[in-house]
Order: sequence, then structure tokens, then C-alpha cells
Amino acid sequence: MVAARFIPRGSLIISESPLFTVHGDFTTLDKTAAAIEAKVSTLSAEQKAIFLALHNSQGSNMSTVVGIVKTNAHPLGVGARDCGIFPLCSRFNHSCASNASYTWVAASSKETIYAGKDIAVGEQITVNYLDESHLNQKRSDRRAALMRDFRFECSCNVCGASPREVAASDRRRLEIARLDGIIGGGMIVITNPPKCLQHCKDILRLYTEEGMNDDSLFKTYNDAFQVCIMHGDLARASAFATLAVSCLGAGDPTIDQVRPYVEHPERHQYAGMSNRWRTEKRLARKVGQNGFEKWLWERAG
Repeated sequence: MVAARFIPRGSLIISESPLFTVHGDFTTLDKTAAAIEAKVSTLSAEQKAIFLALHNSQGSNMSTVVGIVKTNAHPLGVGARDCGIFPLCSRFNHSCASNASYTWVAASSKETIYAGKDIAVGEQITVNYLDESHLNQKRSDRRAALMRDFRFECSCNVCGASPREVAASDRRRLEIARLDGIIGGGMIVITNPPKCLQHCKDILRLYTEEGMNDDSLFKTYNDAFQVCIMHGDLARASAFATLAVSCLGAGDPTIDQVRPYVEHPERHQYAGMSNRWRTEKRLARKVGQNGFEKWLWERAG
């Protein structure tokens, strides 16, 4: 998939209904072969031709229809056991520093792909096939995961770089995983919020250096939001909520979980647990305002 025109960050690229859906673990679909065969048998001749035109990376390891589903299935939401086949969304290639991302919108029963960055005319539009745990591993591990599940060796801009650049990338991604693990442990948010906020700042810097300054940043901005809200800093909590929302496409359902806290951070369940950093929301500075970045991270240390 290549951009035929300039696509601004946050733009909806495609919204597509599934050809069909199937229940089961989409990483081990050979166990649900009968269900897949039954779904394919209900397709019209035209739909079946569209389905059979999709790539099968599994070769003779399993039947053709199961191989096509395993190669192209998209989970219907994070951690979902249901998956769908989307003839157009399936044709976006992978990159370890993608410029677009896909999201299942349950309300419309459609898979959507949004631009995570500005995409120039003629630039390939890429998405990420890996989950977060694999994406933040070194190149050899990412390639192994992609080879296992999709039967190709990644040669994206990150993986195809010089040995020196790959080594630097590996260090950044492993450090992101390490810092994220510390934050995810939970205790540091309570016992040492300045250090926790510093870890968030460092992760964001590493993501940007890695060229992953898209929706990958959402989780870290949301972590920073929770650090601030837990310790009563409503002003910075509002600012971090604003930044978190800005990382997502307009139709991403996750937005609705965070956007209310831009104006009303005090309504979050963790608000008021500590008054260590107590501020009022009215003191929040606007994103891009002179001195905003310095103010935003004043509590990090």
C-alpha cells in the first residue's frame, strides 16, 4: 500500500468490514480448521475469489484456507480470541517503525487504519505485525518472531540498517522494555513518583530516537498521566491526558477512555490518593505554549 496523496498524521486511511470472522486463538488457527473451512464454504464465488487471492505464508504446513487465515487474520481488539479477514487491511506490509496502525472499532464492526505520522506521496504505508513485547526486543528476536508467524525476514528501515545502527536500535528497544517493566511493576509509582516520571520521559525520548513517535507513545503518556493524577497534580495530569489523546486516530475507541480526563482529571479513580504534588487543573499549560516542556517534566528526577 502506497500513499497516492499526502496523508496527515491522525487521518483515517481505511475502514473495512470483515469478509468473515472466526472464533479462536488467531495464532494457532490450525486448531480451528473446521470452523474456518465452514466459514469459507458460505462465501459467494466472488468473495471466495477475493479470499483465495490473499497470500498464504504457511505453505504446505496446513490447508490453504487455514494458511490464508493464519497469515492475514486480524484480532478483533487487543487480546481478542475472535479474528477477522479483511481483504484490503491485510495488504499493508509490516515495519518495526510503522507509520500507520490498525484498530478494531466494535461500534461499527470495522477494522480501521490511521496514519501515525505524516505520510508523503509515494511513501509505503506500513503497520506493525508484532505485539509490544516482541516489538521492544532486539532485531534478531523480532525477525525470529516474524519468521515463525509470517515466514518472512524483516528488512524494514530499522532491520535493514547498518550493523552499527542496528546495534544502537537494539540498545534503545531493550532499554524501553526495561524501563516499561519497572513502571509496570506498580510500586515505583507510589514509592518514587519523580523517578517513575523520569522513566516515562526517557521512554518517550527513546521512542522518538527510534522513529516510533506515533501511537506507540500513547501508553507512556498515559502512564505519566497516572503518576500525576495519583499524587494530586491535576494540572500536569490534564496535560498528559491531552498528549495521550493526540497520539491516537480520531476513531480509536481508546480515546473515549482518556479524553474525559483532559477537562476533568479529578474524576479519575486514582485522583486524591496522595496530595504530594497537589495542583488545580486550571493551572495546566497548553501544549506548545512557551516553556511547556520544561514545566511538564519539572517533577521528573
